[in-house]
Amino acid sequence: MGDKLNKLIKEVGLKEEYYTYFKDSDVIKVIVYDDNEQYDFIISNKFILPLSVYNELLLCLKKCFNNVRLYIDVKDIDYSLVTEYFSSILKDIALDMAKYNVFLDRNITLVDKTLRIDAYNKVECTNLITIKNDIINKLKCYGFKDIDIDINLSLDGNKDLINQIENIKNYDSMLVLSHFKGHPMGGFGGALKNISIGL
Repeated sequence: MGDKLNKLIKEVGLKEEYYTYFKDSDVIKVIVYDDNEQYDFIISNKFILPLSVYNELLLCLKKCFNNVRLYIDVKDIDYSLVTEYFSSILKDIALDMAKYNVFLDRNITLVDKTLRIDAYNKVECTNLITIKNDIINKLKCYGFKDIDIDINLSLDGNKDLINQIENIKNYDSMLVLSHFKGHPMGGFGGALKNISIGL
């Protein structure tokens, strides 16, 4: 471990049990932004840190500095760990925005340096596109330099729904449970709208 990193982790109070992960590490650079008191710590490491170790170091840094970003410059990148990191980022996003909960149990595959995740409709696809760059930037902080995300629009996850829609021609009638409010004809119009949207 380099002298700069040794001094830093002692000052921020990182537990000694984590020191073994930083044997070949050192502080490359610390960037301080005066305008918003932000600190960027760039640390070299031979391997990708386990997620728990990265989070513990970041937590210790945040106790001592206002706004902190931690970048790990990794020499030997093990991309097999990227799905764990991706899932963790997605969980954090889903805590703030519930619409991303649908992706937490979604199958994620890694092909070369590209993460592939399925979107089952255009809305899901748009939602993933909205956060794609943020996720890539966070993964780069962890040390996954050349990572990319491929969003695959797939109908495989909606097979049951598709079968129901295809079978609708076999029904003689439909029951629509709408929330009626206001003028009775407004409720009737709302029920017709729900049918038309559903079809």
